[in-house]
Amino acid sequence: MSNLPTATAAIARCLGFPEPRVRQLARRLREAELMPAGAPGVPPDVDHHDLLTLIIALASDATLAKAAEAVESYSALTPGGADVTGAPATVPRTAREALTAFAELAAEGDALSSMAIEVVATWPEIAIRWSDGTVQRFRETGALASHWADSRQRKSVTIPGTAFAAVFKELFA
Repeated sequence: MSNLPTATAAIARCLGFPEPRVRQLARRLREAELMPAGAPGVPPDVDHHDLLTLIIALASDATLAKAAEAVESYSALTPGGADVTGAPATVPRTAREALTAFAELAAEGDALSSMAIEVVATWPEIAIRWSDGTVQRFRETGALASHWADSRQRKSVTIPGTAFAAVFKELFA
């Protein structure tokens, strides 16, 4: 386990998000009870789940007021927008499950060098980009994963797998 101030510094250092923004979002997520609050004078401990919550909020580029809603929306995205009810246990049912698996691999020492995580801010989508050119998209159930969901410009944040792994290695290895 790591504490929140250490985690916010690691995210800023490894992923390049401004540390004041990381702290502000962490506060909003604590207020929304999506992250632990800690005790008076004692910073909260964070685990893989809490760290992923903060990274999703940052990468989604949500406003402070909509950060909690964005985390819940992006966490619930399904592979290809498919209804995964009744799918085999080997299929990640949500983007959160897939990202959790990558976080666990990173904490165990995997560099995740063959992938990148792209979080689209214009509409809810997370794309896992592999070095061989394949892309695994997570979209809202029923959405066409290969189609743009909006007529606006597509804005996204790409987190290299090595940077994602570096955060989890630093805090949990």
